Amino acid sequence: MGSARMGDKSLDKALDIKVKGNEFFKQNDFEKAIELYTEAINNCPGHRQVELAVIYQNRAAANERLEKYEAGLKDCDQSIKLNNRYGKSLDRRSKIHKKIAVALSGEENIKKKIEHLETVHGRC
Repeated sequence: MGSARMGDKSLDKALDIKVKGNEFFKQNDFEKAIELYTEAINNCPGHRQVELAVIYQNRAAANERLEKYEAGLKDCDQSIKLNNRYGKSLDRRSKIHKKIAVALSGEENIKKKIEHLETVHGRC
């Protein structure tokens, strides 16, 4: 393969970085996992949609664990856009929507819940 120049996108490099992110995820260091998944996304060749979909879904999982639900939804949406048959992303997006609904279930949060539903409706 030869030596890669700075800025070159390499699938092998992206997958190595993703594996490191997975290790931090397993150690509950979700911030570091997100950082590595982002680096993996930036290094993955754009035409490798299946691999990119997995990395986005992994980052969505880390965002979900940190209760960064909007970021998690965006990553799920991107993952599904890349691979609309990736059940894990569809499932995670559904779980995040349920968590948001529960978080907004108090009477004082009715306005926020309506705003969230309007945002979700805009995604469909």
